[in-house]
Amino acid sequence: MKTRLSNYLSRKNDDEGSDFYYFGEVNVVQAEQEEFQVNSDKIEPIVKVQLKLKNTVRQDKYKLFEK
Repeated sequence: MKTRLSNYLSRKNDDEGSDFYYFGEVNVVQAEQEEFQVNSDKIEPIVKVQLKLKNTVRQDKYKLFEK
């Protein structure tokens, strides 16, 4: 069974909180584990993931995040 991954983006609006926009399903292109220095004493493992949208984003949604 394959896991479906969906992409949602948040756009902060100071008047009304956060709005979330559905951008569609994505495929994982690349994933790699790295380390993140939290502070001088602590290092945490993280995973960097590159995603690719399965379909083109509608122009009106894209323009919301263009700035």
